[in-house]
Amino acid sequence: MGTETALRDLGVGEDTLSREEKLSLDEQGYAVLGGMSSAGQAAAFRKRLEELAAQEGDQASVEAHQNKGVFRLADLLNKDPMFE
Repeated sequence: MGTETALRDLGVGEDTLSREEKLSLDEQGYAVLGGMSSAGQAAAFRKRLEELAAQEGDQASVEAHQNKGVFRLADLLNKDPMFE
């Protein structure tokens, strides 16, 4: 399955993102998508990320890429179903 088919099957269309969100993606490489999760969901994500960070310590992101002074967690999809 191609990307266009997958996006269409998920209901993604030209109007999924606002003009401002598209512009942000083009110019900055990211867009803030408000309302994607509740405050409770955000707190649960933050808590789980903090747990994983403590658990992995200096081994965090060895499977991907490490930079001095940057803390990363990689492969989250395989670390907890909540990230699916």
